[in-house]
Amino acid sequence: MKKTTILMAILATACCFSACKKDGVYNPKEKIAAIYQSSDYSYSYYNEQTGAWEEEYSHNSPKSLAEKWNWDGKKLSSIDFYYTEEDENGNSVNLKEYTVNFTYDGKQLTKVTDDSEPNSYIEYSYDGKKIDKITMFYNGAAVETYTFSYDGKKIDKITLTYEENDWDTKSLRKHNVLQNIVWRSLIPDVSNASETASMVKRASKGSKSETMTVSLTWDGNNISKASSGEDAIEFTYDDKKNPLGGFLGSFGGEITDAVSEGFDCFNKNNVLTVKETFEGDSDYSETINFSYTYDGKWPVTRTNKREFQDDFYHGIRNSTIYIEYAD
Repeated sequence: MKKTTILMAILATACCFSACKKDGVYNPKEKIAAIYQSSDYSYSYYNEQTGAWEEEYSHNSPKSLAEKWNWDGKKLSSIDFYYTEEDENGNSVNLKEYTVNFTYDGKQLTKVTDDSEPNSYIEYSYDGKKIDKITMFYNGAAVETYTFSYDGKKIDKITLTYEENDWDTKSLRKHNVLQNIVWRSLIPDVSNASETASMVKRASKGSKSETMTVSLTWDGNNISKASSGEDAIEFTYDDKKNPLGGFLGSFGGEITDAVSEGFDCFNKNNVLTVKETFEGDSDYSETINFSYTYDGKWPVTRTNKREFQDDFYHGIRNSTIYIEYAD
């Protein structure tokens, strides 16, 4: 699973820009008002002494509010993020955690900030209608840059550059909600960032400015394949409207499990399957399936089931998001 991290991370910024004529402009016909989530997990391990599988951990999270979207006319102005905890009586309570704010130049998104980390933010720059560069700042210092190259009107390559600064990669990935805007749907566990950092270092062969490039293959207005060296991710899609298509900031928050591998901002349509193939120290391949319910052409729920197993561990994870649209 960890080998998916860096390729998906670059992908996360890639194709938020394919679904609209002018990058950074997000004005869907159906505007999201709120997103809810539910999930359940079970993990077992193989007891060599007894020769049997034994449950180590299980958890069920019932449907609860995760995001509240706030619109100022045709522009999304902010998203409030919520979490659920139990009160002293054992009842589930939904609490607001933080707010992500969006800044525009005209209709184009230029900056994303959150109220919990005022010195950390993301800036977007454009070459006319096309996204040119995304720069992420942590404690006021630039730590990552994504640059884009094109084949005609479509992005064909994305290069991620890590700047050498005194920052803790794992801590940043785990705690900086701004990073989650780009990373959260693509990384099942954001604490895998230490593996991400080491993969980038290996790819850059120890240079001070660490880089990695991902090449994209398109099928119409959807990405069909993303690859870097021998690693690749392949996708299939439905024919319905993607409510997050074209939205650069669609991955704010921490509903990591609910929307993982959806790559929502990339494409015109909704992903049905994701096949991950990675080669290196050991070969790895997995296919993830998604199912939907719709109201007309728009999805109102999305569910994915992931199951993994090796010689010693077995896990099943079911996640569903529920989308409510504005009247």
